Amino acid sequence: MALARPTTEALIDRPHMAPMQAKASRMFRFWSAAYLACGLVALSVGAYYINAKDEGHRAFVVTAYILRIYVFLGLYFITNATLGIFASMAPLKRKRLLYCYTALIALIIFIMVVVSICIWTRTLNINGYYADMWRNEWSDEIKLMFEDQGQCCGFLSRNDSPVASSASCKDESIQHGCMYPQ
Repeated sequence: MALARPTTEALIDRPHMAPMQAKASRMFRFWSAAYLACGLVALSVGAYYINAKDEGHRAFVVTAYILRIYVFLGLYFITNATLGIFASMAPLKRKRLLYCYTALIALIIFIMVVVSICIWTRTLNINGYYADMWRNEWSDEIKLMFEDQGQCCGFLSRNDSPVASSASCKDESIQHGCMYPQ
């Protein structure tokens, strides 16, 4: 004789189950709200720095491309968190939305792991990356800012792609490059 499986509605009506379900629902909404807050922070940081007038050194490490990714991630988190909160208000009627919410969280976790691996592998050769940027990509204006603020000349030494107009390069006592300032 097969036992009949209780329906979800029957489980909800049991008084000893209600506190546990209420607690799970509150925890789900709390973590979804935290997820939403992360999205708002990412969106705000990205939007603020995209519109910032004084970029300073940040512009060479955190590029406009990365800031646009922050804005996209912020919107993604906000949308997904809103979907989760909405679906959790009637989980029995909105099961598909909860599945979608879960799939979108799994997708962003996968993307974050891939991006983290890419960043980690990139940092394995960070000196080579900055050497290439210094010698081939960055304008003299960018290098001038590093040289004047860092009291250095060139990348590895004063003979390695210096900016002749730099006050640091005009000072003969400065022999070290900006990669290893003293």
